[in-house]
Order: sequence, then C-alpha cells, then structure tokens
Amino acid sequence: MRRLTSWLDGIQQFPKVIIVSHGLTGRILQGVYAGLNKKRHSRCIIQVNQ
Repeated sequence: MRRLTSWLDGIQQFPKVIIVSHGLTGRILQGVYAGLNKKRHSRCIIQVNQ
C-alpha cells in the first residue's frame, strides 16, 4: 500500500491521469484515492459488470 500511496502522491502534479489497473491493486488504489481507512474500505462493495 505504501508503494501505491507514494505513486499517487507523485502524479498529483498532473491535472488529469488515466489509471488502468485490475484486481487487488485497483481496489487498493480506489481506497487510497478516496481517503478511506483499511477497515472502512474493506467493507466497500465493488460492482463488477460482465
């Protein structure tokens, strides 16, 4: 999680960024970006369209 947080901090200088990810990395990025703590984020339901 530290690596993803550091990476997000490093791209703050850009006005728009498109991030493509999947699985656990994508879920962690969503929580970090939204500022959720681990306990609250673990309760979030991620909708998957197939």
